[in-house]
Amino acid sequence: MARETRRPPLTGSAFIRSLAALDDAQVAASTDDAFADRLSRWFAWTDAIALAGVLAGSAPVPQPAPPSRGHAVAAEEDFERVRASLVALVLSDDDDSPFPASKRMTPPPVAGATETFPPHRLRYQTRQQAMEAGIAPLRRRVRAALAAASPALARLAALDEVMEQAVGPKAHALLMARVPLSLERHFRRLRPAAPASSEDGDAPVAALGPTAWLDGFCRDVKTLLLAELDFRLQPVEGLLEALRNRPPPTDPQ
Repeated sequence: MARETRRPPLTGSAFIRSLAALDDAQVAASTDDAFADRLSRWFAWTDAIALAGVLAGSAPVPQPAPPSRGHAVAAEEDFERVRASLVALVLSDDDDSPFPASKRMTPPPVAGATETFPPHRLRYQTRQQAMEAGIAPLRRRVRAALAAASPALARLAALDEVMEQAVGPKAHALLMARVPLSLERHFRRLRPAAPASSEDGDAPVAALGPTAWLDGFCRDVKTLLLAELDFRLQPVEGLLEALRNRPPPTDPQ
């Protein structure tokens, strides 16, 4: 009897594991040194100066207002509202988004009998645009809540702003470009073979109609979108955790 070979467990965030599962690939654990080295390549010299200024305490930090637990409560409610709106959009089959910036990439309806990948790519990227349009201002609002809480949290908010300016545009471009490529490969593996006379990889598959493979692919898309949403929200959740766990204000003597 042949011995069963077991793949090592996937590592990384749920989003990275979901991407790896689409490509049937293994994700090797990354060391701290390797991660720091790759991240440093995303920083321009101006970003490095700004980051060093915040870390050294020389960069100007807004003076916080008198601390209030209301900041934390309002920030938590804001986070839950934005996340719920984005989850509803991801799980919906229409393209109505509460975030106007996402509407510039509204795709045409997906055809049933002539199924090709481009409409799915546009639908996915539309939702990525909605995530960006909703999360970026949310992150700024949570930073403002931190800046109003304490000098230490104001410095954390300044650090997060530098990191977003340095890493954000590159991360956004990478997500918009690379994730749909993985989905397209997954789509091609699932889709029944195109007619032999077709030489175009995106040629329609005649008379397929709604099939089990397509339903499964759409479920995979929604699973990946939810994982990407949680991935994009991680920086905001980190700020909220710091705000949530800050020491209570001390009464003046």
